[in-house]
Amino acid sequence: MVIVGLTFSLINNDGLDFTVSGPEFLMQSLAIVITSMVAMLLLFIFTGSKLIHSKRFNKMVLHDELSSKMGYQSFSKTEQDLLLEKTGIAQTDLRPSGKIKIADITYHASAVSGYIEKGKSIKVVRNDGVTIVVKEV
Repeated sequence: MVIVGLTFSLINNDGLDFTVSGPEFLMQSLAIVITSMVAMLLLFIFTGSKLIHSKRFNKMVLHDELSSKMGYQSFSKTEQDLLLEKTGIAQTDLRPSGKIKIADITYHASAVSGYIEKGKSIKVVRNDGVTIVVKEV
């Protein structure tokens, strides 16, 4: 559909009446569209492979790692399951989300309902994806 649309846009017609332009202009327009598409595809293939290895592209790519040494946390579902029924304290106010501390490790969590003040004891009740859900004890 794109090729047909581009081809028709290059010829002089009025309501698909080709008497003014004739079939030779239709074939010429089709050839221009196909040649342009092939040329752009080849350009993307050859410049794309060179772009990936260029210095300018390397300046745009993130090379840093988000490690736990830098304070980032990523844990699997099994690690989250180990937190079920564990208790800890609210490091910040949970309204409804905030920071909690369990076994000297800080996690981001959400309260089941309401508001939990900083310093209150909490208990992990469930995991919703990557969110730890806690209640006040």
